[in-house]
Amino acid sequence: EGAVYHVPLKRVQIQQAANKGARWLGVEGDQLPPGHTVSQYETCKIRTIKAGTLEKLVENLLTAFGDNDFTYISIFLSTYRGFASTKEVLELLLDRYGNLTSPNCEEDGSPSSSESRTVIRNAIASILRAWLDQCAEDFREPPHFPCLQKLLDYLKRMMPG
Repeated sequence: EGAVYHVPLKRVQIQQAANKGARWLGVEGDQLPPGHTVSQYETCKIRTIKAGTLEKLVENLLTAFGDNDFTYISIFLSTYRGFASTKEVLELLLDRYGNLTSPNCEEDGSPSSSESRTVIRNAIASILRAWLDQCAEDFREPPHFPCLQKLLDYLKRMMPG
């Protein structure tokens, strides 16, 4: 809903120890001499966003970070000004996805909710770092610098220190 993805399948080679004894001892494939490993292939789905609403494109920033797809983040930051403002993107990223104290993100006692908040926090911190490194001019709006102020307020509230 709201996005078009391209999903090719990719075969990825993985190596495993050839015998159960080596696996039982915890010896990894790269620690074994040649001939003592077995190459196997695994098929993975690679999901790439091709088009979408602004909400989906911003949401995909978080997904891309989790998938180590830093190319998407860089491309988005280089091109978003053609269809959105810094204020719009920043509000979506921080208000919708970065609100780590909303009822949806409250600790329910399960480790997964705390872990997911940490993952989201790390993703947002990395995206903001990349944004400031690559496009610092997006936050230069004299005299009041509203986007920079919003960013600073968010960081003080959600990521003190």
